[in-house]
Amino acid sequence: MGLNPNQPALPAFREFDGLYNVVPPDRVPDTGLTEAVNVDINDAKQVSRRQGYTRAQTGSFHSVWGYRDGAYVVRNGDLFWYAPVDNTLKRLVEGVGSAPLCYVDAGDRVLVSNGTDSWCLRGTDWFMMGVPNPPKPSLSATTGGSLPAGTYTVCLALARLDGLEGGPSEFTQIEVQKNGLLTVTWDGSILAYLEYKRLNVYISSPSGEALYLHSSLDPTTGSLVIGEVAQGRILATQGLYALPAFTSAAFYNGRVYAAQGTVLWYSDIYNVELSRLYGNYIQFDSPITMVGDVTDGLYVSDSDTVYFLSGQDAPLSMRPILDYPALSGSFVPVDSGRAGMTSEAVMFATDEGVVFAQPGGSAKNLTQEKFLYTTGKSAAAMFRQYNGYGQYILTIKE
Repeated sequence: MGLNPNQPALPAFREFDGLYNVVPPDRVPDTGLTEAVNVDINDAKQVSRRQGYTRAQTGSFHSVWGYRDGAYVVRNGDLFWYAPVDNTLKRLVEGVGSAPLCYVDAGDRVLVSNGTDSWCLRGTDWFMMGVPNPPKPSLSATTGGSLPAGTYTVCLALARLDGLEGGPSEFTQIEVQKNGLLTVTWDGSILAYLEYKRLNVYISSPSGEALYLHSSLDPTTGSLVIGEVAQGRILATQGLYALPAFTSAAFYNGRVYAAQGTVLWYSDIYNVELSRLYGNYIQFDSPITMVGDVTDGLYVSDSDTVYFLSGQDAPLSMRPILDYPALSGSFVPVDSGRAGMTSEAVMFATDEGVVFAQPGGSAKNLTQEKFLYTTGKSAAAMFRQYNGYGQYILTIKE
């Protein structure tokens, strides 16, 4: 078949140097272009026509995130698992809405949030992220048991089906006489938390400070009579609350760092769905648009500045590295070997161009001196391997 005579020929380059729009057309070098529509760059840094595509699924999609051998994606307002091997979608969570989702790989689970609601994904199983703190119980004391005399402290804690226990209720105390019985009751509003399956009741020793597990029971039971001292494990979640919903997040050295508004919350270490909300946070001057991790720290941007936060554990040391902000949704790790580097690297888009960054806070704007794009409120980005060459692909929502 002959070539279409109306199809314009592609210019030939020894090595493509990129797009230029910051200089007049007559000053663009021979290795540059002022426009590049429907083309790719191959491994020899030459321009070639972009391949076509085939529709795999229909619907209104957003928030596609590749994970292991598939992807999570929102279709028509519901969260699905997409398996490319057989082109199938499995519905996971209904009604997540139209707001963009932020995903963070936290090791043995993926945490997902739209800034209002949050979920924990374990493959195709899911839970609401975190576990709420239940209401304070009511106590009453009588005799007829074997409790020693003293002051007893009691609290409740909910446990999820996969075993995650949340922070406790407010502590409450009562005086018990020798050979006493203690009755614990809880408000009916706890029935709203039935998806968490187990209610753990903790009690102190007489006049003691530490609380120990006495019973684990169905939340619908409504009450528990305690006639003997607890023998179970010590309460380990005191002071913890569910990690707040987030718009950007990263997993670094055993903690999830999650941004909501101007606050960067960080989880309890190796307990990534819970946080000590009265101390585990870093305050920024303006709304946070990006959180991303490298081997020795985090890149975090608010609405004015990109910072590098360094250190092995919170609290991290923070210093500014760029005096302009990053676009939400643009941070991706890259295959640094394909990019000609020997260590880990990431890329993200800013109001002033695309930035290539590495551990230690080393960041370089790759496009600022050649090409400026129309910025926007948010972005979506990916890094792919195509014909042996790494490509950072970016779309911007104005």
